[in-house]
Amino acid sequence: MFKKLLSLVLMGTVLSGCALDQEDKTGAFIRDLGDPNVEVREKAKRNLFWLGGVAIPSLLTATEDKSSVVRLAACECLRKLKSGQAVDALIRLLNDEERLIQEEAALTLAEIKDTGSITRLLGLLEEGEERLRALGFRQLRLRHHGDLARIEIAPEELARAMVPEMATALVAAIKPLGFRWVSLDLEGYRTGSLNEILTISSERGSDSISR
Repeated sequence: MFKKLLSLVLMGTVLSGCALDQEDKTGAFIRDLGDPNVEVREKAKRNLFWLGGVAIPSLLTATEDKSSVVRLAACECLRKLKSGQAVDALIRLLNDEERLIQEEAALTLAEIKDTGSITRLLGLLEEGEERLRALGFRQLRLRHHGDLARIEIAPEELARAMVPEMATALVAAIKPLGFRWVSLDLEGYRTGSLNEILTISSERGSDSISR
């Protein structure tokens, strides 16, 4: 009986030591996300990804780091891990002071496909469409493909949209919502285009959100 108790105590000590060791490693990797050496940062991201779910709490904390380099790296790691636990932090990062972090957060939310994140992204699309209407376009739709926004405008209004000054205005209206690229669909607005997107997404396994 005594031997069994001793064995259990020793096993618990070993497991506790392993957990502490893992926490130490996670903390070290998180610190390396802000290292000036890009190779050190990339190695830290790989190690955090290999740790999997164990690293998520530390990565969530890192999204609030004062260093934009650390926040961006944490967001990139969370994108690979695709954990629903990251949704709240990622939504907060949509309003980060750094554009690149906003873009990475939007792309990560699209890949996670959490109900809350999709609702948030749909809200961004609605806001984008309101901004387009404010520019005078009547029939339109804004589509979301990861970090690319695709604008569909009625064919009769395409000529006005392609005037250089208006094209600049379109980008200025949509890009601040967190998109890396803004494109204009040269086929114009058309019913059934969502079916085309769903077909392509199914065939390629790509991520897109449209309404």
